[in-house]
Amino acid sequence: MEPLVATLIEYFDYLPEKGLLIRRKSTANCNSAGDILNPTRGHITFSGVDYDYATLCWVVYHKRFPKGIVDHKDRTRYNHDITNLREATPTQNQQNKAGYGTYSKGVTWRNRKEYPWQAKIRVNGDRIHLGSFETEEEAAEAYRQAAIQYHGEFACLE
Repeated sequence: MEPLVATLIEYFDYLPEKGLLIRRKSTANCNSAGDILNPTRGHITFSGVDYDYATLCWVVYHKRFPKGIVDHKDRTRYNHDITNLREATPTQNQQNKAGYGTYSKGVTWRNRKEYPWQAKIRVNGDRIHLGSFETEEEAAEAYRQAAIQYHGEFACLE
C-alpha cells in the first residue's frame, strides 16, 4: 500500500453506507479524534494538502487513489455513499451533468418554420449533429438515444 494512502487510513475512517468521514486521530490544528467531517464541505485539508471529500472517501474505502476522478452517479455532490461513487475520467464526469437552460439537454431551438429543434451531442471532443426536428420532444429523444449509445452508464438523460 502506498505510504500516503496508509497515512490517510490511519487518520480517517469512513462509514460507507452513510457516506461520512470520521477523524480517527487528533491533528496539530486541534481537530479532535471522533469528529464527523461535514459532508457538505468540498475539501478536507490534511497536512497542508486539500483533498476532495469524495476522493478521500474513495481512498479510505478502497485503500488506493482513484484512477481518474470520483464521480457521483446520482449527481448529488454531497451523497458520498459508496454505492454512489465511481471512478471516472473528466470527460465521463462531464457527461454525467444535467442540462441547463430552458430546453432539454442536447437540444436547441432555431427560428425556422420547418424543423426548428436541433439535437447535438459531443463525443470525444467532436460535436455531432443528430438532426432537426418538428418538436422539442423528438429532438430530446434523439439526444437520449445518442447519449446512451456514446456515453453508456455516464449518460445523463435529464
